[in-house]
Amino acid sequence: MENLRTNFNLSEKEIQSLFRFVEKKSVRWYDLQIEIVDHLASSIEDEISLIPGISFESALENVYKGFGIFGFAKIVEERQNHLAKAVKKRWWSEIKNMFKWPEIALSILIVSGLSILSKLLQHSLEIYFYIIYFGIISIPMISVLQRKNVKKPLLLLEKGSMYMSVSTFFQFFIIPFSLRISPLLFVVLLFITTLFEMATFKTYISIRKKAEALYPAAFN
Repeated sequence: MENLRTNFNLSEKEIQSLFRFVEKKSVRWYDLQIEIVDHLASSIEDEISLIPGISFESALENVYKGFGIFGFAKIVEERQNHLAKAVKKRWWSEIKNMFKWPEIALSILIVSGLSILSKLLQHSLEIYFYIIYFGIISIPMISVLQRKNVKKPLLLLEKGSMYMSVSTFFQFFIIPFSLRISPLLFVVLLFITTLFEMATFKTYISIRKKAEALYPAAFN
C-alpha cells in the first residue's frame, strides 16, 4: 500500500481494520488515513512489545486514548492548515509566472480577442460571449481535470482546488456587470480572471500529478 510502511508485524487484516477505524472517526481523506494508520500501527506495535499478551483491539484502544477527547481532530486541522499554506504558496507562484513569457503573451492574446468580440456583440447577445469564453478557457480545463475519476477523496486534491472559486466568482458575478459599466473595467477584470483561471489550472494539475504518483489507488 502506497506511502504506508510495509515492515509492520501487524497482519494485513489488522491494517485494514485500522483504515476502517480511522474512517469511522471522521477522517474520510485517503491520504490522511494513510498517515494516521502508519502512526497507529507503529504505536500499537510498541504497545504490544511493552505489554506482552495484550490484544490488538486493546492496544488500539490504549493508543487512541492518547489522542485525547477530540481524537484525530487536531491532526486533521494541522494537516489542512499545512496543505492550505502550501497550495497558497504554489498558487501565488503560478500567478507570478503568468507575467512571464510566454504565459503573458497567451493571456494578452485571449483577452484581446475576447475584448474585440465583446464590442462586436450587442448586450442581447452577451450569452454568446460567455459560451465562447467558457469554450476557450473553462471547458478545456474541466475536461483535462476530469481525465481520471477519483475513487477515494484526497485532502491534497481538495486543497489543490480551493482557488477555483476565485475565478468562478469573477466569471459569474463580476464580469457580467462590468461589461455594462465600463469597457476598460471589463477588459481589466477579464484579464485578471484569465490569469486566475490559468494559474488555478496549472496549480491543480501539478498537485494532481503529485497525488496520482503518491496515491495511485485513489484513482481509476
